[in-house]
Amino acid sequence: MTTQTVHGPITSAPLRVRPPYDQRDVAGEQGQNETVHQWWDRRLDDGLAALLTPLDGIEVSDYERSTLSWLTGREDSTIAVVAALLHRAREARPLPTSKCSPS
Repeated sequence: MTTQTVHGPITSAPLRVRPPYDQRDVAGEQGQNETVHQWWDRRLDDGLAALLTPLDGIEVSDYERSTLSWLTGREDSTIAVVAALLHRAREARPLPTSKCSPS
């Protein structure tokens, strides 16, 4: 995998939910004294935090939060791509406002 900027663009399947996406997340693996349920809950919490971080300061409704929580049950690569897109969208220049009304 080639070196990427902090939040992408991601050009191949990420190995973790946060940068550096091309390195395995040893801290995300199940610990020796951790049950599979404890590990899964920790993984879900970490995935949700990764998705909410770029939304800091933006009101997130209960329904939106529920949808993001659902997304944390997907593969780490999916969570990483969505989180990276949210980060890049947040850092991008605002879109120009249209002077025309939508049709």
